[in-house]
Amino acid sequence: MNIKLGELFILMVCLLELTWSHAQTPPQAMPPTDDQVLTILQQRIDKNAARGIAVVLLDPDGSVRFLSKGQSGNPARPQIDADTLFEIGSITKVFTSTLLAQIAAQGAIGLDTRLDEVMGAKHTWANPGVGAVTLRQLATHTSGLPRLPQDANFLWGMVRSLRNPYANYSEADMWTYVRQLPLEVQLDRPVAYSNLGVGLLGQVLASPEKMSYIDLVNARILAPLGMTATGISLSTDRAPFMAQGHNVSLLPVPLWDLPSMPGAGALRSSTRDMARFLQAHMQGTLAGVSATHPAQVRIDDTQSVALGWFIEQRHGEEIHWHNGGTGGFRTFAGFNLKSGKGVVVLSNVSQGVDDIGLHLLNQKFPIKDDPRIVNLTAIVISIVFCVSLLLHPLVMPGASLGQLPATGMRGRLLRWHQSAILRSKSELFWNLLEMLVVSIFAYHFVAWEWIGTQGRLTFFAIIGLLVLTMVWQSRKLPWRATERAGNRWLRIIGRSFSLLMLAIAVWNLAP
Repeated sequence: MNIKLGELFILMVCLLELTWSHAQTPPQAMPPTDDQVLTILQQRIDKNAARGIAVVLLDPDGSVRFLSKGQSGNPARPQIDADTLFEIGSITKVFTSTLLAQIAAQGAIGLDTRLDEVMGAKHTWANPGVGAVTLRQLATHTSGLPRLPQDANFLWGMVRSLRNPYANYSEADMWTYVRQLPLEVQLDRPVAYSNLGVGLLGQVLASPEKMSYIDLVNARILAPLGMTATGISLSTDRAPFMAQGHNVSLLPVPLWDLPSMPGAGALRSSTRDMARFLQAHMQGTLAGVSATHPAQVRIDDTQSVALGWFIEQRHGEEIHWHNGGTGGFRTFAGFNLKSGKGVVVLSNVSQGVDDIGLHLLNQKFPIKDDPRIVNLTAIVISIVFCVSLLLHPLVMPGASLGQLPATGMRGRLLRWHQSAILRSKSELFWNLLEMLVVSIFAYHFVAWEWIGTQGRLTFFAIIGLLVLTMVWQSRKLPWRATERAGNRWLRIIGRSFSLLMLAIAVWNLAP
C-alpha cells in the first residue's frame, strides 16, 4: 500500500509539473496556425497594401508550410501559390555574401582582400581609397561607397526609364564610375547601406571565375540546393509563373533589370525555392552559410550587420533577416537559429512586409494596423496636380464681362479670368497638351492607394468632363489670335517644357 501511495504521489507531481510547464509557455513560442497567417495576409490585401502575398514558414519541428493569398496579376497563373515567382530584390545580397563566404573558405581570397588585389591590372583607380576597399567592407556596407551611382550615365538612364531605373546602366558604366570615385583609405567606417557596394562585390567575385554573376550563383548555390525556379532571366517555361509587380498605388509596373549590379538585387524566386535556401542557412547544409551568420559590425544596441544578413536582437530573440524591394515587389527573409523558426514573405506590391515576417517569427513584434506609408512627396504632387487641373476650367472661353469691380477678391478674380480666357484653338491645343502631361504624371505619382479605385475613376472622369467642356466652348473660336501681351519667351519656354515632359512620359509608358 505504501508503495502504491508513493507511486500515486509521484504521478500527481509529474502531472502538476506538465500542467505548470504548459501554463508557463509564452504564447509567442507557439507557431501561428495556418488560419492566423491567412487572416494576416487577407487583412493586408483588404487595406490596399498588397495584391498577393506568398509565405513559407519553417517550424521548429522541421515542418515546412506554404501559405498564400491574393492574385498574381499574371493571367497565365492568376492565383498566388508556392511556385509563383517574385523579384526578391535585396535578399539577393545574402546570396552574394554566401558566395563570398564560400570563396573565402577556399583560401584563394579572404574577407579582408582588397579590391585592387582581386582585380589586379584590370582596373586602375583614380583614387587609391577605392582600391583599398575590402570585400568584407563591401558585404557589410562599410565601404564608404554611395548607396547608388551618382554619375550622369546613371541619372540619364533613370530619366530614360523611370519605371526600370537600372536598365540602362551597364557594368562598364559602373566600373568607369567606381574608378573615378574620390574615396579616402579608411578601415573603420560606419554602416551606410550601399546597393553599389554589394553590386560591385558580385561582379568582383565573378571576375576571377571567368563567368557571369548568375552562372556563379547557379553553380555554387542554386544547383546544389535544387533551386530550379530561381534566376534572373525569364525563360519561356518560367514566364507564366512570374507575378505582376505593382507600385504603392497598386498600378502595374515593369520588372526591373540590373545589368550592372545583379548581386545587389536581380534575383527572382518563389517561396518553394526560398524555403530550400533558408533551410540551408539554418541547418548549415550548404558550404559557407554558417560563416555568414556571426556579427561583423554593430550598428546600435539592438542591430548588427553580418555577411549579408542583418541581426535584430529584441524581445529576447536574435533574428537574422534581410528584406528586399524593387519597383513592384517587397520581400522579407529571416530566421532564428535558437528557436528553429524561419520565414519568407513575398509580395507583388511595393509596400513593406517586414512587420509580417518579424511577427511570424515572434508575435511580440507587432503587425502594423495600416502598413501604407504617408508619402509627403506624393501628397504634395497630388495637390499640385489637382490644383493645376482644376485651374483649367477658369481658362475656358468666355465673353467680355463688362464693367468689373475695381477692388476686392471678386474683382481680381474676374480680371484674371478675362485676361486668361481662351481666344483661339491654338491656345486650346496647348492647354489640352498641358492637361495630358499632368494627367499622365498624375496617373503614376499620385498616392492612389489612399483614394481607392472609385476615387481614381472619379478623378479622371472630372478631367474628361473638363476636356469636353473646353472643346465644346471653343468650337467657334478662330484658329489663331493676336499674341497676348507679356513675355513671349516665357511662353516658349513653358510650351517647350510641356513637350519635353510629354516625350518623357510617353517614353516611359512604352513597353
